[in-house]
Amino acid sequence: MKILIVLFLMFFSFYLTAKAGPDTTFTADLNGDGKSDNVSIKVYKDAKIKYGSGIYTLKVNNASYSDTAYFEENAFLKLVNLDKKDDFKELALIYWVDPEQNCDLFRYDGKSIIKIGSLSTMSDEFEFPGNGTIKISDWMGFWLAEAVCTYDESSKRFKEKYKDEYNLDITPYEGNTINVKEPFELLKNHEDNADVSVKVKTGAKINILKAVITGKCVSNEEHPNSELYWYFIKTNTGDTGWIRLKDFQEKVEGIPWAG
Repeated sequence: MKILIVLFLMFFSFYLTAKAGPDTTFTADLNGDGKSDNVSIKVYKDAKIKYGSGIYTLKVNNASYSDTAYFEENAFLKLVNLDKKDDFKELALIYWVDPEQNCDLFRYDGKSIIKIGSLSTMSDEFEFPGNGTIKISDWMGFWLAEAVCTYDESSKRFKEKYKDEYNLDITPYEGNTINVKEPFELLKNHEDNADVSVKVKTGAKINILKAVITGKCVSNEEHPNSELYWYFIKTNTGDTGWIRLKDFQEKVEGIPWAG
């Protein structure tokens, strides 16, 4: 029985250290000095706060950091290791503010709590591989684009790096297809002046195989950046080509839009 109790306490302690909700406490060695640091966070309601639910105070030992709480219950504090090559472990305050999941990252240097950056994602996960980066996924309307965020010491910000091209296989629902309602043209390359590859007719069925989300494009009120991304499409007759999202999104049905 004693062994079971010890195992339960060890598991419970690990769970709190790894992830804990608002108004909680746990201990962890944050700066690699071999000593446990007392960590706590508390949210205080404040009706005077115009944007947010109140004020939160993060404490590590005798140091404290306070800021506006843009969350109520949908937040938690997580112990992470941004870079396994240094002695530090960081505190990630993760909270949801529609439509994004947000992360404020803090480091304790033994004396002070330092906010080292913030980032957000349209998905619900932040991955910390331990190599100094954070992996996120950004929602593109009907698929997720993975990005790697690297911390820049000079600007004190995380910079996102997306891939130029993503392989997709958009098959929205089992037994369903993406159907063409109005004809459109596919191009041989993802360039506006490229030659036409094929004219897709009404009634055709398509699969979306690739996306290119970088390159020169100017967004405006009529067409935001996401509608200017290029997609590589294959028809049910085997024809392929490139087209900007704005030029076909209203001419098909069956794309699994969400968000």
